[in-house]
Formats: sequence, C-alpha cells, structure tokens
Amino acid sequence: MAKRKSLSPRQELFAKCVGLQGMSASAAYREAYDVGEDTLAKTVHEAASRIRNNSKVSARINFYIDSVARGAVQSQLSDREACLKKLRELIHEATPADSQKVAALRLLGESVGLYKQTIEQKVTRSSDDLLTELDALLSETIIDESGAIEDAPENPDLSQIH
Repeated sequence: MAKRKSLSPRQELFAKCVGLQGMSASAAYREAYDVGEDTLAKTVHEAASRIRNNSKVSARINFYIDSVARGAVQSQLSDREACLKKLRELIHEATPADSQKVAALRLLGESVGLYKQTIEQKVTRSSDDLLTELDALLSETIIDESGAIEDAPENPDLSQIH
C-alpha cells in the first residue's frame, strides 16, 4: 500500500485558520502562505479556493469545524447539567441570601437555552394554491424588451411560499 501524504504545514495552518478560527479562505491563505502586498485579491481568492477544495484540506477543515461544534455542545450540556443540579440543591436548601445565586443560575440557564420555549406553526397549502399565487405574482410583473422588470410589486409577501 502506498503511504498517504499528510498535509503540509501551510495546508495545516490554512485548515486551522478556516476550521478553528472561522477565517475566510482568502484570509486563511494570506495567513498561511507568503502573499505579497501587491498580489491581486483575485489571485489570492483563486489560490485559496484551490486549497479549500483539496479533498485532504477540506476533510481537515470539516474535522476542525466538527470538533468545535462538539465542544460547544458539550460545554452547553455541562452548563445545563450544572445549572440544573445547583437549582435542585437550592430547592431544598435555599435561604433568602441565595437570591443572587438563583439569579445567576437563571442567567446561565437562559444562556444555554434551558428555559427556551418553541412554538411550531405549520401552514399547509396545496400545490394548486401555490401555483395560483405564483401566477398572480407573475401577472403583476411586466418584463420589457431589454429584460428589465417594470411595475413589480414593491414588497410582495413571499413568506408563505415554501
């Protein structure tokens, strides 16, 4: 079997800049590679895109992104568990002097979504209804000979179209 090549140090730095620090590919390229001050932005963008699309670099970036996401989720779960544990303890042992602790725990709980309520509203519409609405919107739009749109509605309500 042929030995797999690992990433070069510059490719690794590029992947860390994108995956861990959230830099754009162009900014990561400038950080990891020697880019002259007179280098065109287009040149940097093209080179960064080539490196970003390299399968090994892309896999490493995704690994870093996933590890950051896993860490954030674990941190939130840990904070939620700690908050719930302390709140349970305070249920039985709280004194009036603990009001600041309870307030701090409430803030921590809110920050990790402990008290979040979600309401899901689902609107079901038939395809015939959608087609009728689209036809009505299109009939209001006039395209002139140059391809420009005239008399288009200023603020059409497209929020209901899925």
